Amino acid sequence: MEKSAFNLNSALMTVPIAMAMMIAVLPTASAAVQSITVIECGQAKTTDKSIFSPGIDEGVASDIAINCYLIAHDKGLMIWDTGLADGLINKPEGIVLAGGKLKIFVKKTLASQMKELGIKADEVKHMAFSHMHPDITGNSSAFSAATWYVQKPEYKAAFSKDPKKYRFNPKTYSGLKDNKTVILQGRRDVFGDGSVVIMPAPGHTPGSQVLYVELPSGPVILAGDLWAFDSNRTNKTIPDNDFDIEATRKSRIEIEALAKKTGAKIWVMHDPAQNAALPHAPQKVR
Repeated sequence: MEKSAFNLNSALMTVPIAMAMMIAVLPTASAAVQSITVIECGQAKTTDKSIFSPGIDEGVASDIAINCYLIAHDKGLMIWDTGLADGLINKPEGIVLAGGKLKIFVKKTLASQMKELGIKADEVKHMAFSHMHPDITGNSSAFSAATWYVQKPEYKAAFSKDPKKYRFNPKTYSGLKDNKTVILQGRRDVFGDGSVVIMPAPGHTPGSQVLYVELPSGPVILAGDLWAFDSNRTNKTIPDNDFDIEATRKSRIEIEALAKKTGAKIWVMHDPAQNAALPHAPQKVR
């Protein structure tokens, strides 16, 4: 194995045992990831940010970013999260949720942006979601040729008798039953070289997960909804409606430890300031 960009042995001695097992194979300096294309896959607005941070920012309005991430690797393409359903573009007024405190809408479809990138959906051979909420799985049916990677608890919840209990909407992912599926019980090295690694981070949902990606410029962690906003990392607040608050707390500790030991930047998807600082399609992050 080539020399890593950080001292792996030292890292394994100081992170929690569970995390040490997950990072037993991590990217080397010659990782084969070419880029990540950040694609706007919907938008949202809230009139009360405290629904994501109980007791803090009450009555504070905020934009909410919703992205999809197209990872280009030497061995193929992977999509991480598929955003709100493209069909919402036909409802320019948006859909109001959470007792009027939240509005979701789509201004640019994923399909149109993929076309602009010159990429067909069936060229994407790998797909995974940070979790199965409808703002994440909305366009999953477009990628029927992709192998789907999902944690076992998330799969069981999604296809249970009562998926709404987990705030899942089966209409956004029913087609996944026909995809080639890899049910995970822990870490998955997608391309076999340690450059794109799915890691379990349960709590927000039963089997939520994050994605570690070794870009040429350095590693990043696509954190999904482990944190709603970057401010949640500072104030350590957890939404009341997370599936398992204690599990969320533990997952946050482990992912923060991973970021510290690898030097990875944590991308908090919904954070509007962080999102604005990232290049979006057709630009690429390398």
